[in-house]
Amino acid sequence: MPVFEVEEDGPNLWDEGDPAATALLSYLQKAGTALRVDEHSCVITPKGIKFHLERSPGGTSVDVDKVVRRYDWQILGSVLAQFLELGQAAHGSFSKSASDQDFFLIALQGILRDVIAETFNRFEVPRLFRLNRGSFPRLDSYPRLVPGDLIVVAFDQLAEPLAKVASAGLLTPGPALETWLRGKAGAPPEEAEAEGGMVGKARRWFRGLGQRHDDEDVHYTAADALAAVEDRLREGNGEALAAAA
Repeated sequence: MPVFEVEEDGPNLWDEGDPAATALLSYLQKAGTALRVDEHSCVITPKGIKFHLERSPGGTSVDVDKVVRRYDWQILGSVLAQFLELGQAAHGSFSKSASDQDFFLIALQGILRDVIAETFNRFEVPRLFRLNRGSFPRLDSYPRLVPGDLIVVAFDQLAEPLAKVASAGLLTPGPALETWLRGKAGAPPEEAEAEGGMVGKARRWFRGLGQRHDDEDVHYTAADALAAVEDRLREGNGEALAAAA
């Protein structure tokens, strides 16, 4: 707290009949009120006036560090990012960090899907395909941008409960479940593993057909035929590739 002290031979600041004393008192009051600690701070005192800072004897002084930490926590909480504070204090746990991160990623996933991707799908994607309509004469609907999942579930957390559910007969393994598990584990899809087999031969044959012809209709016919061959091969009909060739 700034304190101005009048020396014994200093001016009488309380003499209302002295204009100079009244002006000096007003100056000192404004200087004490406007005093700040920064690169421009200074105090000029006239003769007979001493200046010093007085420390509060009680415990009512403001702890700036606590104030800053409180506002930091409120800012992090406003964006569901409290987990960034963990590790900077003596308390905290892995489970709390994981749950806080899940809330943050769920909110971020919603923004990514409902705000960013939806804006692109509604405005930019149609505009892009309208500008290139000559390259897609048979296109009857626009593709959509679909964001991936931000929340990554550890595979070991899925394997054990799924094994228990399957062993109890409550879940039947199938192609759809296998595809989903492959995606969660980061494993390649089944089609990638089959590139060396008959499906792979069909893919390479029809891709070559599409590359050898500039006619767009031939390219689309090759893609349609490829899908048909893959469907028949998955059903176990091995003669489909030979018939197509």
